Amino acid sequence: MHDLVGADEAMRVVRTYGNLLLRIALHYTGNRADAEDIVQEVFMRWAEKCPEYNDTEHEKAWFIRVAVNLCKNHLRSFWVKKNTLTGDELPSCTTEQEYALLDLVRQLPEKYRMVIYLHYYEGYPLVEIAAILSKKVSTVQTWHLRAKSLLKTMIGENDDALGII
Repeated sequence: MHDLVGADEAMRVVRTYGNLLLRIALHYTGNRADAEDIVQEVFMRWAEKCPEYNDTEHEKAWFIRVAVNLCKNHLRSFWVKKNTLTGDELPSCTTEQEYALLDLVRQLPEKYRMVIYLHYYEGYPLVEIAAILSKKVSTVQTWHLRAKSLLKTMIGENDDALGII
């Protein structure tokens, strides 16, 4: 690790982005231990690279992009492909309907799932999601519409989730 990153700066970054990155990693992996490992790896890469940012939004986008890429790499790994994840360690929902909807979101294809998560759970506009995922805005808009359509179809097929959307 470089000596360029001071303890105060490291604490600021961990406090600012730790929970956000953990939520994203939990959403991807469904497992708290794996999610914590991914978050730790994000911070290690930040400390090693000491990236420069234009502003706080650019900084935040860098952390999210690195976390998403590490999650994708993790999910492609041999170990994960050979072992199923239960999702038991996802954050608890306050109602049965919220739990049912989160379960349906987790069943979406990866590209749709991340757009839905970043938009509805983290509050990002589609334009910012496109920048974070390094995709065209029109692509992200299409994924968003397709994800919503799939969710509506899935809700129609799932009696427990009726009335959510």
